[in-house]
Amino acid sequence: MKTQAILLMALLALSACQSKNEKGETDTKLVPVEEKVAVDNPSNVYFDQAADSLKVGKNEAAARLLSTGATALAAEAKNLADPQNGDFGEAYRQVTNLIAKAKDGKLTADELTRTTDVAELLVKHRVIEQTEVLPVIQEDPLKVTLDDLEKNVRHLSGDEQTKGLQMIQGTREALEARKHAAKADSAQAEQHLRQRLSELKEYVKKHSTHS
Repeated sequence: MKTQAILLMALLALSACQSKNEKGETDTKLVPVEEKVAVDNPSNVYFDQAADSLKVGKNEAAARLLSTGATALAAEAKNLADPQNGDFGEAYRQVTNLIAKAKDGKLTADELTRTTDVAELLVKHRVIEQTEVLPVIQEDPLKVTLDDLEKNVRHLSGDEQTKGLQMIQGTREALEARKHAAKADSAQAEQHLRQRLSELKEYVKKHSTHS
C-alpha cells in the first residue's frame, strides 16, 4: 500500500511537469524540488544582502533590500512594549532613513551595518528579557536567538567581539549542560543558564545603546 502511494505521488509530480514543445508534442521534464529553508530572523538576511549590494555599487538594489529588511524588522519588534517610541523607535527611524541615502549613492556598507545592528540588538535584548521570565527556558528558541545574535556580534571589532562570542558560547554550553544534567542537578543547571543569559543580556544592552 505504501509503495502504491509513493508511485502515485511520483506519477502526479511527473504529469504536473509536462509541457508542449515547439512541435506541439508533449515534453516531459523532471523539475528538481527547491529546498525550503526557514529563516527565523529575515531582517538580518536582507540587511546583509543590502550591504553586499552597496559594496558592488548596486545602490537601487540596496535600497530595496533595506526597505524589505526594515519591514521584517518591524514585524520582529512587534512584541516590544512600544516599538514606535523609545530606543527602538529611534533606531528604527535611523534604519529607514538609510533607504533614501542608499538611493542617492551616499550610503556605505559599514554605516548600514552599524545602524541596523543597533536596532537588531534592541530586539534581541527584548527577546532575552522575555526568555528570562519563562518558568523554564526553552532550548530551541534560545538556540535561534543565540545564532542570530552571533551574526551581529561578529560585526563588532577587537576585544568586544571576542567577549561577545565567548559569552554566546558560554550560554550555549550552559544550555547543553542543563540538557544533560541529572535530575538532582537540574535546578542548579537551570540557574547557571539563567546567570549566563543575564550576563549576555547586559552585554547586548551595552551595545544596543551605541550607534
